[in-house]
Amino acid sequence: MIKNKQKLVYASSVSAILSVLYVVVVTIWAEKSPALKTWLTDFSGHHWTSKSIISLGIYFFGLIAFYLLPKQIEAGVVKRYLKALIIITALGALTLLAFFTGHNFGWF
Repeated sequence: MIKNKQKLVYASSVSAILSVLYVVVVTIWAEKSPALKTWLTDFSGHHWTSKSIISLGIYFFGLIAFYLLPKQIEAGVVKRYLKALIIITALGALTLLAFFTGHNFGWF
């Protein structure tokens, strides 16, 4: 039972990392590419809603895929991916903060 929980936490961590990276990259890309922003808006009515729907899809697809991989997961690996998730989430937030701050002040 504990091995299944470790594998679920591992799969969730990896999937969340992929979702965070997707949101950061697509948010910046959509601000620089009107065509992408229009496509995202056309997909669901608002670009943020589309990013959220796709992000959820990435998360749940990744969760299932990484959980079903025939791989033994050790506690050390789970801790490493949880730490990576925290770091990547913080760096993603800082990246978006820096981008929108620079965008607001016309730096780029």
